[in-house]
Amino acid sequence: MHILPKTITYFVIVILAILNLSNQTFAQCSSCDYTYSAPGSTYINLNSNNKTYCITGSGEYSGSVVLDGSNTILCIDEDVIFTGNITINKSNATVNNYGTVITNSLSFSGTVNNYGNMQINGTVNVHSSGNLNNYSTTYGALEINSNLVIDNGADMTIQGTVVINGNVNVNNGGEVNLEGAGLDIYGDLTVDGKISGNGSSSGCNGVSYTGTGTVNSGGKLTDLDICKTSSPADTDETGSGVSQCNCSALLPVEYVSFTATYLPYEETTKVSWVTSSESQNDYFVVERSYDGYTFDEIGTVNSIATSEAEYTYTFFDKTALNGLAYFRLKQVDKDGKSSLSKVVVVKNYSDSDFNMEVTPISEQVLQISLNQSDFDGTVRVYDIMGKTLYNNFVESYTNSFDININNLSAGKMYVIILRSSSYSISKKIIIP
Repeated sequence: MHILPKTITYFVIVILAILNLSNQTFAQCSSCDYTYSAPGSTYINLNSNNKTYCITGSGEYSGSVVLDGSNTILCIDEDVIFTGNITINKSNATVNNYGTVITNSLSFSGTVNNYGNMQINGTVNVHSSGNLNNYSTTYGALEINSNLVIDNGADMTIQGTVVINGNVNVNNGGEVNLEGAGLDIYGDLTVDGKISGNGSSSGCNGVSYTGTGTVNSGGKLTDLDICKTSSPADTDETGSGVSQCNCSALLPVEYVSFTATYLPYEETTKVSWVTSSESQNDYFVVERSYDGYTFDEIGTVNSIATSEAEYTYTFFDKTALNGLAYFRLKQVDKDGKSSLSKVVVVKNYSDSDFNMEVTPISEQVLQISLNQSDFDGTVRVYDIMGKTLYNNFVESYTNSFDININNLSAGKMYVIILRSSSYSISKKIIIP
């Protein structure tokens, strides 16, 4: 991470945060002609003209969507986590995302507006007359894990900082407009078209890249700060109002990577991040969400404070549940100011053939019920901060048994994990 707005505000995803993952207020999905509900997985072909299709509800929607109708609008609401594919076949079709989208490559001539969180795990090609717009000011609210190509006649408007984990090509006739925003590129930058800042005072119009930077004949950079991380002083970009690496001073921490990986044998999620530089950084707060919107603090990690070398941090979350979990970092300066990282998503693929229900009998007794006749294994109970409250071997010859825990509290959330020799199950509960 190299370029960021001055202040990154709370993101209510994602998506992530989503965003509403931003400090701005946007209208959500409304005036819907057809509505689909999450969770769901139905394939949808949007082939009626001049209609608005909405995916609402709360949870994951894994069905793929094709926009075949003229002037068709697909709206993804704020509590939806869309994990299918999106195909846009009409140049006047529009996708408005207020939730979380995790999808594969996109190639389109229509319009995609991100107000939430989007993670695209392949190449993005914005063709002639196409528009790709990011209106979330959270760092990495739009992240592309391959290349980005802006073709002749295509436009991209950016608020916040977009992360590209590949190369960026702005072809002749293509335009990228930064509005107090940044392009954080982990690859090469080639400009035959135009990248410009609009002079916004809300942030820094910056471009950073780790590979080579080339502005060909006809290409133009205007009102930008350019920072090539491998050699910040060695920038050969040309254009009016172009400065060198001033934006990096706005970022107390520069991230190289931020990942979360579920370790099934240990029943633990490993959260790791690498910084390339830190200045007056105090500590990191690790935050987790099970719905992508409400984040809880699950731990803190002290910073090395000031460094110009890469440094790796690791945090282990022992309270991972089955299904999706979302992680982000809150970086806190020594003066108390803070900023949020992007959101990363991890999935625990534990065996879903076994189900567990947990019923609080009292503040000290939990009744555990299984959809099988017996259980022979370990039962663990953690609080939301990962503190172990119960860890015992249990052998039961019925599908229900009780455990006694003295220090449960009403209104608090807890995580129960059962593990036998063949499977593991997890569940979160709130003591009434």
